[in-house]
Amino acid sequence: MITTHIMLCLTAFGLSDAAYFHNLTIAGVDDEVWIVGPPWLQDYLEVFDGGFTLRGGGSLHFARKAADNFSDPDIYYQFNLRGRFFEYTVDLSRVECGCNAAGYFTDMPGAGGGDSGDWYCDANFINSQWCPEMDTLESNKYAISSALHNCEKVNETWVDCDRIGCSTNSFLSDKTLLGPGEEFTINTERPFRISHYQDVGEAMVFLSQDGYDYDNYFMICEHDPDYHRAMGDIYTSMVFTASLWGGGDIDMSWLDGATGCKEECNLANNYVTFSDFLIKTSP
Repeated sequence: MITTHIMLCLTAFGLSDAAYFHNLTIAGVDDEVWIVGPPWLQDYLEVFDGGFTLRGGGSLHFARKAADNFSDPDIYYQFNLRGRFFEYTVDLSRVECGCNAAGYFTDMPGAGGGDSGDWYCDANFINSQWCPEMDTLESNKYAISSALHNCEKVNETWVDCDRIGCSTNSFLSDKTLLGPGEEFTINTERPFRISHYQDVGEAMVFLSQDGYDYDNYFMICEHDPDYHRAMGDIYTSMVFTASLWGGGDIDMSWLDGATGCKEECNLANNYVTFSDFLIKTSP
């Protein structure tokens, strides 16, 4: 569906250095989009024609230009998601119970460089700064959790975000919708298509496999229209982040506990693949 051109730049000087760049063409986006991350990303990222794999961990962002450091806060690609579908194929077959493969959006850049110097911000005060967050995909092969996180703004600075957010879990929404095995509508032992739609009045997650249909979906924060209205203006400038994390003493029961799976996340043995990105205005 899309063609990916790869350019690799490596540096290893400081926290604000950007080590990896890969030019990624996204269907429906005329501009160049780059995959960018810190120097240690090279240990976890594999890129192929059409997408990327995070293996054993890692975190990356989509950027609008290539640079050898994070000194420019405007390096990140801000997608206008309002009234649009953001789609990709994801393979969760090697993301076990207790691990978390995430694809989400934040209102980056933050007010400053933060602890890491890369301008990252989110609704949990990671990197010591706040900003709204839309967790379209926090997942493993047993469940998907999607959440909206709004924040208050004082003097043009985001403060006091809703850490818990307003969320929906795929398993709690429909126990047969998604899971490992042919008994589920979406069998996570095989890749599937996911599409996120968001507007002032709603946010939805559509799932499909073996064909592009929109019959399988769940709504994020279905019963709180005020929350959707508060998030509406934020959707016009969202930066995409993908990560793979979990294991150790991290409790992921909020994601997969209801499924009854046994949390045994050895992150080094887990990986997630994202591919065939597309943004469009209609199904």
